[in-house]
Amino acid sequence: MLTVPKGGTILCQGDSLTYGAERWGGALPPINGGGSWRVATPFPETLATLLGGKVAVRNHGYPGDTVVSGSTRWAGTGPVDLVVVMYGSNDANPRGWRTAVPMDQYRAALRGIVRRYRAGGAQVLVLAPPPAGTRHAEAAIAPYRQAARAVAMREGVAFADPAAFLAGLRVPLQWDGLHLRGAATARIAQGIARRIQVL
Repeated sequence: MLTVPKGGTILCQGDSLTYGAERWGGALPPINGGGSWRVATPFPETLATLLGGKVAVRNHGYPGDTVVSGSTRWAGTGPVDLVVVMYGSNDANPRGWRTAVPMDQYRAALRGIVRRYRAGGAQVLVLAPPPAGTRHAEAAIAPYRQAARAVAMREGVAFADPAAFLAGLRVPLQWDGLHLRGAATARIAQGIARRIQVL
């Protein structure tokens, strides 16, 4: 169980799946300089609601980020109590739009993020990248999912695979087979909330 003091801060860092990108319109406006509108229930904002507003939850998601670009983008975030980190979907490059982040670089950058936040006194929860919608995308992402688990275990921090939170959800993905529908982001928030105790 992860513990956060009442009035504390949770930071959620990741790519468009943390940001809550909506690929055809969206209910919420862009944040963090991103261009995409967002689903009604991005998991950081939904997590804040589920925790009864007793803690602040900051959404540090940015569309297109890899673990390398994200580690630079959010280098000066200040003290927080808990960090939820989720990268891997862009790193794996399942669409072939760019070069995939090499596995050793992915592990090193993720490890660097974990260690930086822990050095500042924060607890860390590493999330694996969520399931994708095609066999090709799943094959590309699976090694990053395993690497995220391995980094969390080696660093002694909490780990969760969003696939467990999404079990039984009939249509978790948007039409592009990669971004999450609002029902899926809400499920991820619920899964994280069950692991947190506000004291």
